[in-house]
Amino acid sequence: MNKIKKLIIILLFAIISIIIILLLFIKQQNKDEYSNKIENKEAVKEVFEQENMIHKIDTNRQYFYVKECIEKYKQYATEIYNMDGLNDYQRQISFTQIKSLIPEFVINDLGINNNNIIEKLGLPDCIIRIDNIYVSKQTINQKEYIQKTNINAYIVEGIIINPTNGQIIKNNYKLIAVLDELNERFLIIPQEYMESKGISVEEGKSLRIFENEEIEDFQYNGFYTEEKSELDMAKEYFNLTKYYTLYDIDYLYNKMSEEYRNKRFGNIETYRKYIKDNYNELQSSTVQKYLVNNNNGITQYVIKDQYENLYIFDAKSILDFTIKLDTYTIEEEKFKTTYENSNSQQKVQMNIDKFFQMINRQDYQTSYNVLDEQFRMNKLKSKDNFDSIMKNRLFKYNIINFVDYKDLGSNTYSYTIKLTDLTKQKNNEISMNIIMQLKEGTDFVMSFSFN
Repeated sequence: MNKIKKLIIILLFAIISIIIILLLFIKQQNKDEYSNKIENKEAVKEVFEQENMIHKIDTNRQYFYVKECIEKYKQYATEIYNMDGLNDYQRQISFTQIKSLIPEFVINDLGINNNNIIEKLGLPDCIIRIDNIYVSKQTINQKEYIQKTNINAYIVEGIIINPTNGQIIKNNYKLIAVLDELNERFLIIPQEYMESKGISVEEGKSLRIFENEEIEDFQYNGFYTEEKSELDMAKEYFNLTKYYTLYDIDYLYNKMSEEYRNKRFGNIETYRKYIKDNYNELQSSTVQKYLVNNNNGITQYVIKDQYENLYIFDAKSILDFTIKLDTYTIEEEKFKTTYENSNSQQKVQMNIDKFFQMINRQDYQTSYNVLDEQFRMNKLKSKDNFDSIMKNRLFKYNIINFVDYKDLGSNTYSYTIKLTDLTKQKNNEISMNIIMQLKEGTDFVMSFSFN
């Protein structure tokens, strides 16, 4: 009997021990499962942040996509502002067009209707200058896994330019263009919504603003995808330069490096005068030749127009560029190397070409500075006199023909040249004699006379 009791006690103890072990095991399993869930959530969150990370656009294609969408938005906005002469049907079409570009959640959140659409959306009615474009890949979280989509959110920062009553009024502007690049559809999230939700743009941060896998077709919200070449981007920078000579000269001046603009123009008033004096040619100029160089992360677009004027754009990234209008104000290493490896006659030709680049750009100050000091004092008397001679005796745009070269000794040379009119409006030739002394490096001084 005692043996049976002892056996029962042992069995009960064993059963209780097994139950305790099982309970501890289940508890640990639950704990591990909970930890895994937490870790998975953190992993999902990390993937989200990586996928949605904001960074600057890095292809020409992205820039032209976004530009096209903004231009369509601006077009529809302009129609809203000009509805006074439209009938009811036409007015309804205009409202439908602009609302087809605005996400439903924005319309609902801002309480947009036909009566308050201008006020609520802050529709742009003026020129939109695009300064920066950032992109964030949109992703969808479905049951704790990441579903990638073809949706990109492009955050645009720029300026609204309003030319009115002879003045240029500028205000900061931003929006988000959400593009479904597979289906070629887009939506616009306006600045008013961004501000109401406190949406800010910071590189390296995460932005997820669109929850759907694709953008619906609302008839008016399509855009056309087409590959863009380096020539397209070169022409774009060139056309932007022409456009802003009309509306935003300060912007162009500040797009030159401080060193270049100080050496070339000295101050913005001199640059304004240059624009005014050459306005017709600047507006009628077209791309005749172009060259693209890539060096140390900089893409350089070099354009020459029909007047042989140069436009040089050094781009670190899309829209992050500087402008130069010549190669002589700040000489590049390539020019210096070529010059050093040239003989005396070639150096004189290069310097004469440089001098007439200055003349053709109406850069009379720099061209005056390379003249021999005695020649300036004895023959020209003043810079104003030099300016008058260049404007009245030469063509506005000159083509150089090198005729006769002589070595006069002591690093001094003469060259007879003939000039013709680049624009072909005048048929005569101008004969000049250039006396030039070569100095250290690429420096030189010269004088001239008319034959």
